[in-house]
Formats: sequence, C-alpha cells, structure tokens
Amino acid sequence: MRGMVVMKKYLSNSGFTIIELVIVLAVISIMAAVVVPSFGVTQRNRIKSVSTQIAMDINRVRTRARTHHNPIDSGDYEYKIVFKDPETVGTKQYYKSYEVCGREFNQGNQPEIPSGVLIRPVMGNVSETLISELQFDEKGRVRIKDSSGSYHEWNGISSLIKISVEIEDFDIKKEVQVNQLTAQTLITE
Repeated sequence: MRGMVVMKKYLSNSGFTIIELVIVLAVISIMAAVVVPSFGVTQRNRIKSVSTQIAMDINRVRTRARTHHNPIDSGDYEYKIVFKDPETVGTKQYYKSYEVCGREFNQGNQPEIPSGVLIRPVMGNVSETLISELQFDEKGRVRIKDSSGSYHEWNGISSLIKISVEIEDFDIKKEVQVNQLTAQTLITE
C-alpha cells in the first residue's frame, strides 16, 4: 500500500495537464496577434518617414539653390543630393543612404536612414536609368547625374523622377515623384 501512495504521488506531479497547455497556447496566440500586426505598422512608418525626409530635403536644397549663389564647380552644381552606398538586390540597384550638399549645409549632412530601408532613384518611364545625384540650378530646376556619370538637363527629359523607398524582404513601398522642371514632390504608394 505504501508503494502505491508513493507511485500515485509521483504520477500526479509529473508533466502538465491539458488545461495548462491550452492556457499557455492561448496566451502565446494572443501575444502573437498583437505583435505581428504592429511589426507591419512599424515597417510602414519607417518607409513613410524616409519618404517624407527625402521630399523635404529636395525642397530644402532646391530653395537654397534658388535663393543663394549656386555656381557650377567642376561640372556640378553646388546644391545637390548625392545618393550613396549602392547595393544590388536581385537584379535592381539601390542606395542605402544619401547626402545633402551645399554651402549652408554641414559637410557630410547625411540623414539617418534605418537599416533595411533601400532607396532607388530612377528616371524614365519605359527603361529606367539609375540616378546618382539630383542637382539644382539657380532657377530650382533639377539636373540629373546618372549612375554612369552622364548629365541630363531639365529640358532634355519629359518624365518624372521616381525615388522608390522600400524595405528589403517586404512588399512595402512608397514613391517620391519629382517634377524635373518645378522640383515639386508627391509621395505615393
């Protein structure tokens, strides 16, 4: 009899009951239901923030180019946005950062781009040409320097400049469209 009491005590203390397992799974499910959607919102907010920053920087540099003496130095206008840190993802070329250049801006004025965010500035509707610099003349018009080093003046192109902002491995994207003549910006999905 004494052996049965010990055996019964041993069996009742080993493992989890089915009710305990169901409660733990329910708690984990509730936590996942809250965390997973908020991760997507966080990613969208990162994209929105970078897109807005690029549009504001374009407007800021263009305003400086129009209101301050803006000489061409070694073939380039002083006021410009230079895209940096190229990276190839799949078959497309992207940049991981950009720099705002001009006399009134601090040298190396590089906005903080969150890791994983990729920038793809292109011109052209049918065949896209990757842009390495957006330069602004004294009238605020956009002059493009493409990734091969060729210049495209404002009157030589009849298409919008599109700057895609994406997160690697996600299907979340915003686009900053820039009118080359007026440098007006529009952020789209």
